[in-house]
Amino acid sequence: DVPENVQVVLDRSCLPCHGADGSGKAKMKWNYEKMPEYSRTKLISKLIKVSEKVENGKMPPPKKLKKHPDWKLSDKEKKVLMEWAEGAAEQLTGGD
Repeated sequence: DVPENVQVVLDRSCLPCHGADGSGKAKMKWNYEKMPEYSRTKLISKLIKVSEKVENGKMPPPKKLKKHPDWKLSDKEKKVLMEWAEGAAEQLTGGD
């Protein structure tokens, strides 16, 4: 399950490109409906990539932000996404 505060950020700033219906040429797609079908390894990999890309300031990409400044993540939103992704990945690996 994706917490509502995380889902709001994903829906606004990530899924326009990375969603199942995303218009971008994103390498990684995120589809809520298919998440239960992902292998544990695939889901962990996706979560780690989310955290890394957000932390490194690579997502949303600056090129997209020029056209869509409303997609820009605040520091609080970055923290919410990274903590969620890292925590979910840790839970899937069996960590506490």
